[in-house]
Amino acid sequence: MITVCYEEYHNDYFRKEHEKRFANLAELEEWIFGQMKQDYSDKEKGWLRMFFPVHETPSRIGFTPQWGGPNCWIHQIESERGIIFTDGRHTAGQKHWNQEVRDWLKHCKERQYSPKFVFAE
Repeated sequence: MITVCYEEYHNDYFRKEHEKRFANLAELEEWIFGQMKQDYSDKEKGWLRMFFPVHETPSRIGFTPQWGGPNCWIHQIESERGIIFTDGRHTAGQKHWNQEVRDWLKHCKERQYSPKFVFAE
């Protein structure tokens, strides 16, 4: 079981903090991608719609499900072992991600730019 702390950002005056539980990172991934109602696979501008940090320093995970809608920013992921991802917002500026989260973020970024859908006849 993991707990995700995320922010729903509309503008500087209207933002909400949320906490949501998932069975694992795969379920969190399906929740993120399942909300998307705009094209996120564009190599040039896709990062504006979905952002999975895969560089050297952890930063928030971001996605905007639909054009003109709120941005969702994941700031922290906790498991029963402790914090497995944080961008520092809730941890006094200390950033952290474990190897499991790094691998998962790389996988999500690959999925973003190579989406697969199940179409029926």
